[in-house]
Amino acid sequence: MSDTASRLIEAREYLGLAIDHVVSESGLTTNALAEVERGMRAATDLELRRLSRVYGYPASFFRGEAPALDKAELEVVARWAEELTKSDQAEALRFAEYLRFAALGEADASS
Repeated sequence: MSDTASRLIEAREYLGLAIDHVVSESGLTTNALAEVERGMRAATDLELRRLSRVYGYPASFFRGEAPALDKAELEVVARWAEELTKSDQAEALRFAEYLRFAALGEADASS
């Protein structure tokens, strides 16, 4: 399975979106989404843009091109996270990624 496929599945599952909802909102067919998620074929740029709108992540995230957090941001988050359980740390990280990529997606859409 490709990194893109893994990121697409992870985002859909994290958001709790049913495949039918993603298909309806993105305009992709069920077969196209299944083929992309299984890594049977690469998503086109248009498909990634459509999925990025549904998921709230920029297409660059799915391609693995999103920039990393800077060191100062990571240090602040690390200090806060020390007080959380391991499970809560993992969930907080996923939520922080979602918020960050949603903001990047909004910036991409307004460009």
